[in-house]
Amino acid sequence: MLDEQIHDGFSMLPNALSRCGKLTPKAMSIFVCLKSHAGTSNRTWLSHNTIARESRNSPSAVKTGLNELKQLGLVTWKGRIRPTDGGQTSNVYHLHDTREVLAGLLATTPQSVGDYQVEEPIEEKLLNSSSKGRALVRHVPSKDKPATETQLRLLKTLCEELSLDFSDHLTDAERDNLSRYDADVLFKELKAEKFKREHYG
Repeated sequence: MLDEQIHDGFSMLPNALSRCGKLTPKAMSIFVCLKSHAGTSNRTWLSHNTIARESRNSPSAVKTGLNELKQLGLVTWKGRIRPTDGGQTSNVYHLHDTREVLAGLLATTPQSVGDYQVEEPIEEKLLNSSSKGRALVRHVPSKDKPATETQLRLLKTLCEELSLDFSDHLTDAERDNLSRYDADVLFKELKAEKFKREHYG
């Protein structure tokens, strides 16, 4: 019976939660606990003791973590009243991992947004003709092909976020002749500069 419970069902967590950098480990573990009980309704009514036990936090840490999640707009709750005696029982928790809320979490961390991860397509090449199979080889950005519109747009966006003039880095002629490889190198340099400013001033 216990084995069936362990393997029955699963919970899906949006990538934004792990990439936004705004959830403490405590808040993350509590959200995972709530999500595992919420089902498709996105609500659950666990007691603080149950959340503490399953997320491996103290009851006081659960309160702190819940408040963190509430401030981020991920969780709200309401007290429930027992119909028998009118006393308060466990809260009902509503989870709000909607597209709008998640977009807000990622607003200040563009390095986590999918648009900022520009890669060449994966090409499958037959590396071994035996039945043991194939391997996937990821292309290195081409030095012979011009930079894509997406690469140029992202470079310009990063320059704006860093208060840099895009034309200071590239003249019109250089921009026209910029290869995908060179755009990728410049993009990584700008991302590293953004990371340094955000974390070290």
